[in-house]
Amino acid sequence: MEKEEMIKGFIEFLRNYADSKGNKVYISKINDLLTVTPKKSLDIDWSHLNAFNPPLAQELIENPEEVLLAAEDAIRTILLEDFDEEMALHARFYSLPQTLLVKELGAEHINRLIQVEGIITRISEVKPFVQKAVFVCKDCGNEMIRLQKPYSSMVKPPRCENCGSRNLDINVEKSSFINLQTFRLQDRPESLKGGQMPRFVDAILLDDLVDIALPGDRVIITGILRIIMESKEKRPIFKKILEVNHIDHISKDVEDLDISPEDEQRIRELAKRPDVIDAIVDSIAPAIYGLRKEKLGIALALFGGVHRQLPDGTKLRGESHVLLVGDPGVAKSQLLRYVANLAPRAIYTSGKSSSAAGLCVAPDSLIVTDSGGVEIGELTERWMKEVGSLEYTEGIEYAPIFESTPSAKDGKIKETPMSRVWKLKAPKHLVKIKTVTGKELTLTPETKLLTLENGEWEWREAKELKPGDYVATARRVKVKGKKITTLELLEDLDDLVICGIKDKVRELIERACMDLGITKRELAKKLGVSEDEVYYRWINPKARGNIRMKHLRTLLELAEASWDEITPECVSLQAGHMVKLPKYVDKKLAYFAGLVAGDGDVSKAGWGISIRFSNSSDDMRRTFMELVEELFGLKAGEIHQNGRVPAVRFHSKVVAHILSKLGVPQSPKSHRIDMSEILMNLPDEVLSAFIKGLFDCDGTVVIRKNGSSYVELDTTSEKLARKLQLAMLRFGIVAHLRKRKRKGQRSEINGKTIISHHDRWELKLYGENVLKFTSLIGFSHPEKARKLDELIKILERSKRDTNIDVVPGTGEILKEIRGFYGLSLEDAYGSTFRSAVEKGEPISRRALQTVIERLKDKATISAVPVELPEDLRQRIGELVKPEECGMGYKQFYELFKRKRRRTIPYTLLVDIAKMLKDKDNKAYNELVWLLSEIIEKEEKIKGKLTFLEELAYSEILW
Repeated sequence: MEKEEMIKGFIEFLRNYADSKGNKVYISKINDLLTVTPKKSLDIDWSHLNAFNPPLAQELIENPEEVLLAAEDAIRTILLEDFDEEMALHARFYSLPQTLLVKELGAEHINRLIQVEGIITRISEVKPFVQKAVFVCKDCGNEMIRLQKPYSSMVKPPRCENCGSRNLDINVEKSSFINLQTFRLQDRPESLKGGQMPRFVDAILLDDLVDIALPGDRVIITGILRIIMESKEKRPIFKKILEVNHIDHISKDVEDLDISPEDEQRIRELAKRPDVIDAIVDSIAPAIYGLRKEKLGIALALFGGVHRQLPDGTKLRGESHVLLVGDPGVAKSQLLRYVANLAPRAIYTSGKSSSAAGLCVAPDSLIVTDSGGVEIGELTERWMKEVGSLEYTEGIEYAPIFESTPSAKDGKIKETPMSRVWKLKAPKHLVKIKTVTGKELTLTPETKLLTLENGEWEWREAKELKPGDYVATARRVKVKGKKITTLELLEDLDDLVICGIKDKVRELIERACMDLGITKRELAKKLGVSEDEVYYRWINPKARGNIRMKHLRTLLELAEASWDEITPECVSLQAGHMVKLPKYVDKKLAYFAGLVAGDGDVSKAGWGISIRFSNSSDDMRRTFMELVEELFGLKAGEIHQNGRVPAVRFHSKVVAHILSKLGVPQSPKSHRIDMSEILMNLPDEVLSAFIKGLFDCDGTVVIRKNGSSYVELDTTSEKLARKLQLAMLRFGIVAHLRKRKRKGQRSEINGKTIISHHDRWELKLYGENVLKFTSLIGFSHPEKARKLDELIKILERSKRDTNIDVVPGTGEILKEIRGFYGLSLEDAYGSTFRSAVEKGEPISRRALQTVIERLKDKATISAVPVELPEDLRQRIGELVKPEECGMGYKQFYELFKRKRRRTIPYTLLVDIAKMLKDKDNKAYNELVWLLSEIIEKEEKIKGKLTFLEELAYSEILW
């Protein structure tokens, strides 16, 4: 549709559209804007336009930018011709045919006029926006005008159109500005299903729309959906922005309600009624019979009270809270919905979305996500900083999150998407739980943990747990792992010189210029360097000089390239001091870092940084020197000092920086060593190499004649110990952590008195976990590897069970299964020793696996003992003869004639049923019904046996 045609269509519509009484609707509105209520906008109902001119209404939705301009031109024409006024009014449309939720916005809505419903969660201050920017050439004075868009970067002329100069500046006086404000629109909580994550979209308000909405307002917004590409995003993915055309408030504040004199008079008359309270109570949810006390409480909460301060300074707030507790179906939710519709700013929410806020753990709690192992407080703060947060209520806020975490469901560890992270003020009382393996968790009393009660999964609140209870933890966690280039660990070293990538730099420069549509000269300006660097020094192999990290970082971003594309020959922080780098953080680099974390020392040495490795093993020192040369092209020299452990040393700020990014700080480091998030997110084979290096230094093998033998690691860093315990679960290795109080203790070493400044943390591996450690991690230290082999042979010969890895709450089920099949204790357990499980004692995992196999082997329905009703048993004794059953009279008498309770094998009763079919139909039917119940019960018993089997081999550790 041509612009002139659209303007003509709007003029006809605005002049001629009339209501049912013949009143010209929009001519009257324009007249009111000029005389009664001065405004800068004309509100137009889209349904009116659609009824008057359907093609134009459809064009408005599909091509809003041009149609809105045509509508404003039409208004300007009418003002000039009909009212003799020369002014501009905005055309603002509402009542579109479809109202969307924020979560429904998609690519199909880009650049279309849409209507969205939601709640405003945050709003910015009002800022000036340059609508028409006038640029002036400082050399020749030429003026150039550029129209700006509020959702995109500023458009500037690259050079003067008159003289070609780049010396341009904006003329604020001649440019035109309007007010601009941004806010975030989010899905209303009541529009979400339980646990569903709210979506949000940022929106822009211009001119007279600013400051007409507040956070918490529920609104219906009409606007154009725009997209912009953020500068930080390297992929072709865009962010949605809503350019607002019209705002309609769904709810108003109490302060905003218009009360007429007539309304006020009626309110005063009601206040004088003696039964006014009863009248108010009766008016609350009148469709719900009764519940007068509950309705009175709700009325008092809705009206509120007066804030008072007592003579002693005690403050009494006027507001009150109402808690409704009752059986299902007594109209609790209906009362809530009534209040939500009545109160201006009430928010109705239910299910997981509301209850999850109170279930929290302490911020230093370690969790496993896509990013590896990380403290939950650090993760929450990062996501809230990146995507913003929504205040749920005072002291509680949450943010959406797009990661997954291992979660226990039906006895299995599964990857579960995370939808939200919550942050709330800690309650006065918290619960601290510590398990036998040394895991600790501080959490709110209401947070639930998974337990096993009589064969049933049960989530119990932390405050209900007591010493000796068993809770489910993960025996193994899975992390996909992510390869990371070594250069990425150095990206914050701005002055790092990267050598050997001039061909790649040339390619990146060409890509950046092509993508941005700029020249190399303009690119040099963006990079903040001279043109000589871009044209010659960075790309010519014969030229002196190489690109620095700060420029490479920006160039990668502009060219939309990744670190994987960069393979440097070497890097340097100091002139002439070249350091080679492995392309990725691989197994050798991780093992090197583990050695330094264990027996290394990183400390300042003059202008540089010294990295020293002290170890009494010649083999380990030689390995360290070989790694330094292979990885970094540097030489490490031997250091021999009297009375001290032999050491090797080299100097490098670059290598020290890499170590710090992996969690190895400068000395004194022993109590500050960490496993960084980068390290925890590396692939399994790389992480295992770091752990091997650590154990080669600080690990020991303890073999005992009496008692359990084990592999142990000793450290003064609690963070390292706890993260290492978590990291080893990636290999299915369960480590036991124990704190040894050593702080302040004195000890004699080589005739010297040493005072311990820190407590020590011992990480121990027992039994099958030693076997897993051997196959997946192991030792490279020759003496420790030999001793580990010796321990493995002992463990392989050992048949001793463990009382540490147990499964609780299985005794009742085992007793039921054994009883159903008529098995003795010896049949089920192999001895009476393990039968203590039926008295409430836990059974070891390995023993449970053995019992399961025995039950599967011996449990058959043919031997199931069946107790018959006494009259049926006696009748069978009269109807059937002993020889028909293939037994002697004495045995037959004991089973069917003696008057005492007896059980009869299932298979015998099946044969007897066949005999009864032709002898006594009533007895036959009774017996068949009873046998069918046995078959049905066996199906349930088999289900319980399967449950136990899954439990015995599950990835849950109790």
